[in-house]
Amino acid sequence: MKMYTLKPGEHRFFIVNSWHANNHSRVYLLKDGVYTISVEPEKQTWTDGRMPWKQTCDANGFSHPILDIFSSMKRYRDAKWFTLMGKIQGTRRSSFVIGTGVSGFKAKSSGELICYANDARRFYKNNSGSLAVRVMRIE
Repeated sequence: MKMYTLKPGEHRFFIVNSWHANNHSRVYLLKDGVYTISVEPEKQTWTDGRMPWKQTCDANGFSHPILDIFSSMKRYRDAKWFTLMGKIQGTRRSSFVIGTGVSGFKAKSSGELICYANDARRFYKNNSGSLAVRVMRIE
């Protein structure tokens, strides 16, 4: 699988599927590189679960009183359910919130950008929908 290292001003698009626990972007982030990562177009949605708990939302995720009881099961506890998240492959505790977009993200280490929906680890198979994401290197 070819990996892309972006030069300042370059960008790449990739798809994040909600039913995959780890979506490979094939974009190699450089330590101290500054990036913008965004859902484009912004109004895309994806769906968590099936009836009766089905919830459709954008990349900023959702809160639900019943599901919030299980917040400790989320991969990233400080973000809403189904928030678009990023992490740097091979780096522990590198998860960060993307939502519909993050600008000026400075990579703390080098590695491939991996994205995922913030869900409980064992509950990805009941999800549906995908988001188109763009990553651009600023500097």
